[in-house]
This record gives sequence, structure tokens and C-alpha cells, in this order.
Amino acid sequence: MRIHDSPATLDLLRRLADADMAAGTPGTLVADGEWETRAWIPKSEPQTITPTMVETQLAVALLDGVWRRETTTHHDPRTDAGSGLDYPHDYPHDYGGMSILDTVANTSGMPQPIRLTIFGPCVNPYVIIGPNRYEVDATIPAGSRLEIDGTADARTVIMISDTGLHTNLFAKAVRGTGRGSGTYIFEPLPHGTSTISWAGGFKFDLTAIEERSEPPWT
Repeated sequence: MRIHDSPATLDLLRRLADADMAAGTPGTLVADGEWETRAWIPKSEPQTITPTMVETQLAVALLDGVWRRETTTHHDPRTDAGSGLDYPHDYPHDYGGMSILDTVANTSGMPQPIRLTIFGPCVNPYVIIGPNRYEVDATIPAGSRLEIDGTADARTVIMISDTGLHTNLFAKAVRGTGRGSGTYIFEPLPHGTSTISWAGGFKFDLTAIEERSEPPWT
């Protein structure tokens, strides 16, 4: 909802904030059309009341402590995979036939959490981004999608069927020995430019999530 000086819109904001509190579900604040954060508006204190105007001060509680901006890139199935990649680590799977298909840049100066959405059909899908392999040992049927969410307040691995059924696949996700192990399912995107490689048999979306303590001033 866009907030401006329309009395009807401001009244709608108040009613939505009350509904969020009653339902126990936070709302979402959006700044500059792209930065978002979950928030409560638990309090409103009128400052000035006249026959034609009410000036009020809102108390806003940010749940996550950060504002987030998402950038999503789409990667379609490929059948022209190259002759294979030579990795500096020994992996328990055969990566012959994989090729570097794209790159992703993180210019924020700090690691960014990511969200991977992998679309079926595929079996034991994995995507290698930079030095890390993101893999889930499960079968994703046609029409279903696998969502791997690495944001700090989520960290979930969910399969969603074409009928909307949610299946928790957290236990099927490869987590290695944690962050920096090279096989951690929630590994953040490192600063700089990273290569993206995969076998090319399925399509996926990669969402990099930039986090800041507050939206940019300019």
C-alpha cells in the first residue's frame, strides 16, 4: 500500500496495522519501492488535533532489524553442457558434463543470503555457485518446485507441489559441516563475482538478498 496524505489511505493503514496486531502476523513496510522489512505498528499517539487535521506519531517495531532488497535472475534448462569442470575439492558425485553457464555479482561489500527456487522435474538437484554446492537429495516431480531460503529468519527447504502442498525437505538438504564447508545449503553469496554451474537439466531462480540497517539515504 502506498502511503500519502489521503485520509482514506491513512485510515486504511491504521486498520491494517490493528488487524496485523490482532492476527499476530506482521505487515511489510516498503521504502523506495524495493526495500522491505517486516514490522508492527503497535501504537499511535495524536500530536495535534484540529477540526480539519490530525497529526499523529506512529511507533514502528522492525522485526528483523534489517531492510532487504531482492534481485532475482532466471536460469533456463540447458542441454549444451560442456566437457566438465575441474574442481579443487573431491566431491562424492560425478560432475562431468557440467559447464559454467553464468555469473552473479555481489557488490554490497558483505555476504548476502540467497534463495534458490528449483523447478521440477529433477532428481537430487544441485547448483554450484562460487565455491559452494547447494544440493538436496530428493526427487522434485514435474509441476513442483523446491524453495531453499537462506535468510536468517527462515532457513527452510520446502517442496511445493502443483496443488500447493508443502513438504519439509530440510533433512534432505546437504549441509556439510556448516558455513564455509563447500556444501552448506544456506551458504551466503560471497562478495564479488561468482560463477554459476549446473548440469542444466532443470530451470531455477536465484534470488540474492541485500540487507541493510536502513534504506539508502539517496
